[in-house]
Amino acid sequence: MTNKASVRFLISMCLISVHGISLAQKGTNTKNEIILSELNFAELAGKSSIKQAFEQNLDSTGVIVKGIKIVNGLKTYATVMPDSTARLVWYPTYASMNVDRNFGFTTGPYLFYANPGEKPDATGNYFSIWKKDTNNIFKLIFDGGINHTKIRNDYNIAINEASTRFTSLKTDAKTSISTPPALQTTSEAVPYLSSKVITLRADQPVLLGKKQYQQPPVQMTYVQKASGYDKSGTIFYCIGNLSNNAQEASQNKFQGYYIQVWCFEKKWEIVADVIQLIK
Repeated sequence: MTNKASVRFLISMCLISVHGISLAQKGTNTKNEIILSELNFAELAGKSSIKQAFEQNLDSTGVIVKGIKIVNGLKTYATVMPDSTARLVWYPTYASMNVDRNFGFTTGPYLFYANPGEKPDATGNYFSIWKKDTNNIFKLIFDGGINHTKIRNDYNIAINEASTRFTSLKTDAKTSISTPPALQTTSEAVPYLSSKVITLRADQPVLLGKKQYQQPPVQMTYVQKASGYDKSGTIFYCIGNLSNNAQEASQNKFQGYYIQVWCFEKKWEIVADVIQLIK
């Protein structure tokens, strides 16, 4: 890929057709709704096309990453023609869902093959946020992730032998109206990290726990572009771009993007933190 700032979306913009293994039949712990949604998403991409898979699974308000721009997914995929033989394979190795079972996220490795049967051309970790719509069906409200600068050949093993580790996002009922802190810079996130935070960074495996959390090489400024809550108001997500400083942010000069998921349990904590910078 010529631009390392996006994952499945940028690959699909190359008009790929995904060749999936029978993902919904893999593993023994795939009965959870959000895990099945991700597996069926990948399987549909293999049986039809990445375009059809995204169009069927994206919420009308769902956003994806185009380069480092945060854009509406359905409007963008309306311009895509699925006419390539390249393939993309991914698997959810981690999944989290709220206690109401209507909101959550998944993450795991992906492999992109420009030419089927040859070695992978790109690897990374995707990140999807899912939310049930008015028909009680899980839909994507975000899809993106991080890319590695070097090919991770072990990801083929990771995908073929994968299982999914599931956690429930336990929350406390809020006795008063509260919102997560409006963070201005990446360094401000540290005090709010959950002890079980999931962190995605380029050239790193999925990092688990506060002790493994990695700040970006330099402090970056957040420029939020989209956000929302689950139905209970105790899970919050925010998506946006990253700039070197406030001045560049005001000029729309971006160096990457970020995704955060917050959970309210006695206080607001960050349970997922994703940063992809331009390389």
